Amino acid sequence: MVKEREIICQDALECVLKDEFPPRRYSLGTYLEDAICMEKINDSIWNVYYGSRSSKDQLVVCNNVVSACLELIHKLCNNDATETRIGEAFLDRIIIKKSA
Repeated sequence: MVKEREIICQDALECVLKDEFPPRRYSLGTYLEDAICMEKINDSIWNVYYGSRSSKDQLVVCNNVVSACLELIHKLCNNDATETRIGEAFLDRIIIKKSA
């Protein structure tokens, strides 16, 4: 169940980000230089950070995949309106996928 939720969330996140940001601006699952990264540490810990000079700057630790996805959206967006629009699109996608 946890793995399925993670797949649903990451697929939904990819869908809402791909039209808004070039892929080099973010990474789902691994470190990427000069990008916002989201990494799973274990089943209950996710790290979201900015990859810079081989370090993890502005690290935020999240306790679930949904929080991590929303944090990544927050870090990518440069204004509240964009963050709200993309965040709502993400949440809509995971709600639809879960109910299907």
